[in-house]
Amino acid sequence: MTKERQRNRIKSRVDELPEEIRQLLDDRLADVNFTYHEIADEITELGYEISKSSVGRYALRQNAVVQRMKEVAEQTRIIVDAAKKNNNFDAIGATTSMLTIGLAQKIATAQEEIENMPIEKAARIVVALERSAVYKEKV
Repeated sequence: MTKERQRNRIKSRVDELPEEIRQLLDDRLADVNFTYHEIADEITELGYEISKSSVGRYALRQNAVVQRMKEVAEQTRIIVDAAKKNNNFDAIGATTSMLTIGLAQKIATAQEEIENMPIEKAARIVVALERSAVYKEKV
């Protein structure tokens, strides 16, 4: 039998950098005047070997995180504004919908993990969802 590949968290050269060097990297990435190659060369000259590819991959991950944070902040602002304008606004329902959409996106890209999920875990998730629906009805 072949051993199943385990998904691990991303570990990169950037994770090995001291905090002040990582801050330098973040500052250089924020300045569009620097290329990944120039940033990698500068950090390497400081004694921390890193490739332009590592810098680029780190930048892509950071940009994705920043974009997601902006999206969540905008969604939260919309919910708060709607709650202020309408006393009957269902903030819990709106928040639940927002979470449901996020979970649906995650599920759509995680078919393999779902297929390999133990039945007990899947059952617990279904029960938790049903409890949420019942709680919402009561509230």
